[in-house]
Amino acid sequence: MDQGANCLINIVMTRPDILNRQRVREEIAVCAARLIAEDGIGDFSVAKRKAAKMIGAPERSLPNNSEVEEALRIYYGLYQSQEHAAHLKYLRTIALDMMSWLSVFNPQLVGLVLSGFASRHTSINLEMFADSPKDVEIFFLNENRPYFMKEKKVILREHMTSIPVYELYSEDVTIELSVYGINDQRNLPRVRSDGTVIERANRVELAALLGVIESHLE
Repeated sequence: MDQGANCLINIVMTRPDILNRQRVREEIAVCAARLIAEDGIGDFSVAKRKAAKMIGAPERSLPNNSEVEEALRIYYGLYQSQEHAAHLKYLRTIALDMMSWLSVFNPQLVGLVLSGFASRHTSINLEMFADSPKDVEIFFLNENRPYFMKEKKVILREHMTSIPVYELYSEDVTIELSVYGINDQRNLPRVRSDGTVIERANRVELAALLGVIESHLE
């Protein structure tokens, strides 16, 4: 059964409840969770908008990220409990290895791998800090590590700006490295547009999540 049909089941069966905004928000959150877990959509905003469109709900009814996370927690608990736990540990272990390798750039883990909601399609997202993107490229060159570079828009000091994102591969996993200026760490956004907090973890904090002894990182 395709995702559209999947997401429509509950809302069609509860048509009288569609006037209840909270009920619609819940349906969008459940559908978005399926899109993230099964289709690998890594951006909550994209998943929520697509879910709303699939069930015919207005975007003003979109749930916040916390509601989608709760729907994901329920989904993984019901359908992918052991598989999800094993894959999450696998992704976090790769992330820790990458952060050790990139330690000169003070990397920190963000996104679904840190929050615990990564699917089998999820990329590892790291933020790094350098005097210049060229420093990162020279590092890759010296390490003989191929990469792909793109850009993304972020808000820094209340202004929209572009930063480079380097894409690497480790085994079957994509790692995306967002590179900020060396003095940008204190200016990174702390909350998303919906008010939810952006979690970040440095190498030692990620090691603690994995139960790795700190001396192993030296």
